[in-house]
Amino acid sequence: VSKTGTAQVAKKADTSVFAAYGPDPEPRYVVASILEESGVGSQAAAPVARRVFEQVSGQPDSLPEEIAALGAATD
Repeated sequence: VSKTGTAQVAKKADTSVFAAYGPDPEPRYVVASILEESGVGSQAAAPVARRVFEQVSGQPDSLPEEIAALGAATD
């Protein structure tokens, strides 16, 4: 379950917001990512949260190349 968002401040680029919990049906983790001046939530913060979920769940890194490049900046 997740929610994206975009925070806007005059004269600054949009701030990306994403929050989620999972996995369904018995959630064990909560992840929130806020990336200042990085764009909209679904394009910037959501991929970061996805990477966190993949790491804590033990799933192999299966991110598309363009999302992996974004996540590499946060490593």
